Amino acid sequence: MYRAIYHSPIGPLHLVFQNDCLINLSFSEEMAAHWVKRLLRRTLPEQRPLPRRLEQDLDDYFQGRLRHFDWQLRLVGTPFQERVWKALLEIPHGQTATYKAVGEKCGCRGYRAIGRAVGTNPIAIIVPCHRVVGRSGLGGFSGGLHIKRFLLELEGAPIPPPPQA
Repeated sequence: MYRAIYHSPIGPLHLVFQNDCLINLSFSEEMAAHWVKRLLRRTLPEQRPLPRRLEQDLDDYFQGRLRHFDWQLRLVGTPFQERVWKALLEIPHGQTATYKAVGEKCGCRGYRAIGRAVGTNPIAIIVPCHRVVGRSGLGGFSGGLHIKRFLLELEGAPIPPPPQA
């Protein structure tokens, strides 16, 4: 296992790899450390440079030139969470889906359960949970709504208006 940091326009991204598979991408070192401790019962591994191809992919993504990541991923979660996260991978670049639509794709009508699974996605950006929006607004995002909005704008995705008071 090792970890790497990528300095993006939205701040440092903390990536954790196991056997050359990305297992976590978090918006802070604390988030990455908490995830590794909780799920793997380990401390954050040693830091290494991000492999050049992956760094280039992230550069290209943040410059609007990459629409799909072809990385080796290892999703670590319950079977239900993994099913939801795989459904997120099917949301096309530049588009959004509602929590309800993701639930229908997964055969689950419990949209709160879908929201929890989306919210616990361990591989932000690459597994595009930012593309899931609420019926009447952006919904939530572990990195903050300002980052979700930035990513959707970068991808040219429709951004729902804020809910009416």
